[in-house]
Amino acid sequence: DQLAKQPLSDSAVKSLGLSRAALKALIEKSCIIVEARLSAAEQISIDDNRPKLQPQQQAVLDTFLQLAGFAALLVEGVTGSGKTEVYLRCIEAVIQQGQQALVLVPEIGLTPQTVSRFQQRFQCEVAVLHSGLTNKQRLNHYLNARAGKTPIVIGTRSAIFSEFQNLGIIVIDEEHDLSYKQQEGFRYHARDMALVRARALDIPVILGSATPSLESLQNARQGKYQHCVMAERAANAKPPIIRLLDIRRQPLYQGLSDAALDKLDAALQQGQQALIFINRRGFAHSLICHDCGWQADCPNCSAKMTVHLKANHLRCHHCQTIAPIQQTCPVCASHNLVQQGVGTQRLEQFISQRYQNLPVFRIDRDSTKSQQDFEQTLAQVQASQAAVLIGTQMLAKGHHLPNLNLVIVLDADSSLISSDYRAVERFGQLMMQVTGRAGREAQQGLALIQTHYSEHPILQTLIQQGYAAMADEQLAERKLLQLPPFAFQAMLRIEDKSERNAAESLERMRDYCSQQALPVEPIGPFPAPLQRRANYYRYQLVLQAASRKALAHTLENLLDALHTEPSLQIKASQRFSVDVDPQASA
Repeated sequence: DQLAKQPLSDSAVKSLGLSRAALKALIEKSCIIVEARLSAAEQISIDDNRPKLQPQQQAVLDTFLQLAGFAALLVEGVTGSGKTEVYLRCIEAVIQQGQQALVLVPEIGLTPQTVSRFQQRFQCEVAVLHSGLTNKQRLNHYLNARAGKTPIVIGTRSAIFSEFQNLGIIVIDEEHDLSYKQQEGFRYHARDMALVRARALDIPVILGSATPSLESLQNARQGKYQHCVMAERAANAKPPIIRLLDIRRQPLYQGLSDAALDKLDAALQQGQQALIFINRRGFAHSLICHDCGWQADCPNCSAKMTVHLKANHLRCHHCQTIAPIQQTCPVCASHNLVQQGVGTQRLEQFISQRYQNLPVFRIDRDSTKSQQDFEQTLAQVQASQAAVLIGTQMLAKGHHLPNLNLVIVLDADSSLISSDYRAVERFGQLMMQVTGRAGREAQQGLALIQTHYSEHPILQTLIQQGYAAMADEQLAERKLLQLPPFAFQAMLRIEDKSERNAAESLERMRDYCSQQALPVEPIGPFPAPLQRRANYYRYQLVLQAASRKALAHTLENLLDALHTEPSLQIKASQRFSVDVDPQASA
């Protein structure tokens, strides 16, 4: 009866590998049970209290509604421009056609507020997929999505592998974020996997960001993506004023200049919140002897140990080795040991002493070890008036902080002198994301960036002309140097307890590529920026090709040779990995 009332389409029957007669026979013999299920459209009840779309939001929605089949829509919207509302409207259109939606976010911390907003709008069950769930929770959400019981799935990068009954759209929020790249084990980029999957399913993809990746911008230039720009904040909110503070020859108090402290005092007196952004955990980033120069190095890595005062130990943030804080220098026996540099813990101590009657919230991987801790702290921040937030990159992403009007960025210079060619792109994205936290509602915010290089051309372009102009300059430079996205790379890495063996193994692979005249340019081998980690020496060889096809051909040839050529075979004691389109060289 159910089949008669709502017969399956011919394509649906064909997808089962059956004829209609065979299907009917199986039902009659009770080999198949027919159940009536609500479609995705029937499961939602859309909240009528929706905000009126601004013209730029309506333009994006109109562009989306005109898409047919597979298409990639790059939505470049400044922080606070209302990108999430656009996502909601596009998903609404898809769900009303009886299809499901997948929304990817870069961090677990963004999931609760995203889920809450989607549940409020659609008043339906929303499946959540991320590493913070128990296996049982993850399985239930996965099975519900596969069975079509859940219209919307929201998750971090691994959610791209979820099964759906009838997926109709994929949304990738903050598409530029490095968190979408799986750096260990099975290496993949969730954004790129989403595009491959959407093409296979013939459905649209929305890539949203205030600071799109250079790869996405180049794809838009080539016409592979449709590009929509939302340059104004929603509800007539003004963008923050961004200023550079030159701290050369200026006294610093735990990293803060007099000018920054004056603005901090003024903001707190007016009942506003302030964020001090420092991308370094711990109390101080190293312990050094003031007499002989000895530093507390990690015994297992090419890295310094970080001072964690509350836990009363030194910790390596790479291999998690812990050691006691020395009271005397092991080289010269001096007691004059200095905790060098400023970390979030030291800054929290200083700010708490300066503003004893105001709440101070520190948000980093040490203070918020669980998702519940993070959510509770964020709720306290959102409920507070005047307060100081001290945070790392965890706070730089799309969290809604309505009372925040001042952002101060410490130690902004490290990326300007990095050897990584992607560092400038990451720096521009981070600065725009962090400063965009300021003044998201009625009042215009102020963002201060402390620097020793206030005349640096990259900083000047970013502050005076914005991220888009900086991205244009970086694309021109990448093209001149023939670096991605104008070339294609794969990174081969070997880790070995013998430094010599690690380097020689990659040298043989490099020589093989040259001898076989494979269509790549081998670069290296060279030590990884963190040369030794957990007692393993790490060496890298980059293969660069003019086309993806040439790179794939080379990798196929080389990986086959690793199994057939005795001189190339990887030793059992070695760790070998291949990373196509590497995003970080650490």
